[in-house]
Parts: sequence; structure tokens; C-alpha cells
Amino acid sequence: MTFSKLQTQILTGAVAALNYWLTAEPFAWTDVLAKRGEGRREREWHNASIAAAVERRQIQVAAEKWLGRPLTPSDAASFSRAVKTLEAKGLIVRVSDSLVRGASRHTRHIRFTEAGEKIAAELLSQLTESAEAGSTPAATVATSATAATGTKPTKPAA
Repeated sequence: MTFSKLQTQILTGAVAALNYWLTAEPFAWTDVLAKRGEGRREREWHNASIAAAVERRQIQVAAEKWLGRPLTPSDAASFSRAVKTLEAKGLIVRVSDSLVRGASRHTRHIRFTEAGEKIAAELLSQLTESAEAGSTPAATVATSATAATGTKPTKPAA
């Protein structure tokens, strides 16, 4: 299967985020919520909702993070088309939260199919290896893909 640059950024960004949440210390991020002034009850609710999403292997769509720049209106439209294409290829499933927020067409979460998760993990691995070797286009994609984890690809020792 071949993918556009945008589709690659979506797949690799989502799998990097999924890997981060699956390997992160449980609820280690709650300090951020406390610094924002949220009370214990709100933190517990956020903990439960994040834990449930991770258990279902759902990833919140983070278009700006995955692309590595603010979205323009045309970026948003292209991103939406790319997500629909990936869903049509059977790699992801768009998860609607219309039960919570009322009728909405906006996709806020995606979930990988088994095939999609394998392909995305392979793409991320290939792009990270290319970035380590210094290939410019792949380095850009790999850097934006791993931005969700807060880490950058490491460079090989000289």
C-alpha cells in the first residue's frame, strides 16, 4: 500500500501517541491538571476517561501535533479527507462522540484496526530509521510523528 505524506503523518502520529499512552506511567500527567487548578474530582474524571480510551486503544486526533504546524482551513479539509481515505482502506476507524456532545460530524478520536496498527508501527520504525540516517523528508515526518510522545529521534553516535 502506498500513502501520501499526510496519510503517513496521520498514521505515524497516531501510533506514536498510542505507544506513548500504553507505556506511560499510569496517570503521570495528572500534575498538569493540578497546575491548571483543577480539583481532585476533575483529575479523577480525566484519569478515568483517559484510561478508558487507552483501554479501547482510541487516540485523540491531534492534527496540529502530527503535522508539526498550526492548521490552515485547507489543511483541515485535507486532513479530514486523508482520515476518510485511511478509514476506507480499513486501517483506522473514526470514533464519534456524538452520544456525549450531541450530533456531530467531527472526528475527535480514531482507533486502529489490527492491520492498521501493524502498518503504522512499521512506517514509524522506517521513518525513525531514516531520520537517524539524516534523510530530510523522512526526518520531518518522523519528528512530527513522534512529537506526540515529547521525544525526538536520536542521532546515531559518530
